[in-house]
Amino acid sequence: MGRIANGAADGIDGTIAIDLNEERSFLKMMNPHTLRISRLSWAGVKIEAGDEQFVLDAIEGRDGQVHARIGPARRPLLALSGGERPLDVAVVTHLHLDHFDAEALKRRLAPHGRVVAPVRAAAEVERAGLPVIGVADGETVALGCFRLTALPAVDGFGAVQSSWLVEAGGARVFHGGDTLFHGYWWEIAKVAGEADVAFLPINGARIAIPGMEATGLPGVMSAEQAAVAGRLLKARLVGPIHYEEFNSPPVYRPDPDAETSFLDHSARQGVTSRLFAAGDTVLAA
Repeated sequence: MGRIANGAADGIDGTIAIDLNEERSFLKMMNPHTLRISRLSWAGVKIEAGDEQFVLDAIEGRDGQVHARIGPARRPLLALSGGERPLDVAVVTHLHLDHFDAEALKRRLAPHGRVVAPVRAAAEVERAGLPVIGVADGETVALGCFRLTALPAVDGFGAVQSSWLVEAGGARVFHGGDTLFHGYWWEIAKVAGEADVAFLPINGARIAIPGMEATGLPGVMSAEQAAVAGRLLKARLVGPIHYEEFNSPPVYRPDPDAETSFLDHSARQGVTSRLFAAGDTVLAA
């Protein structure tokens, strides 16, 4: 599981309700269900609540597009779902290929399933052949037993991006995609409360994009910035994402030893953090 850095700490109105399957969703919301939150590869997270299955920024990379963009993965990427079990909901923070795998979602999404994306990215998801619900920052949508709120993020290359608060089974989960450090953390903390777990990117990668003049600056939060964001969010636990699997200089150049640096900075910031390998269970109830 890796090292642990021990820190000091341990409804939005106007919700849009959309039933994936009206009878099943009603029963699911009326009855207790088990909850399991686990980490997938790269920035991916899976949440299982009863017999419903949900993923955020999950990729398999079988079509080779992400590898052509930022280089080969250093280890095989995990499947989005186990066995033949389909996905009920797939959420994406933005449409960069290391966060949005359209072909994998077509394979894995249930017939009643939906992709949830930032509203200004929804048309592109639809053009990729996927059923989509667009959500604007500050809006909340209910899908089955999952309640999703889009929150501000800042993309390092100007892409449309949102962070997400997911509520299911009494747990609150924040996912920060691959955002830069920004000035919205205080407002996000008011909405997210003390999230049970916040997944934050940490690798501070410098990225060369064809046709764009390189800045030489990180296009995603660094380990230190993620630790500060974790403190401002007041999350009970911070799990780092977006590190280790991809490292292909000069096209994709992450900070070295980002995970060790993150744990060290977390301890200094009083943030409780833990490294989770792909496939690890982060929270179960």
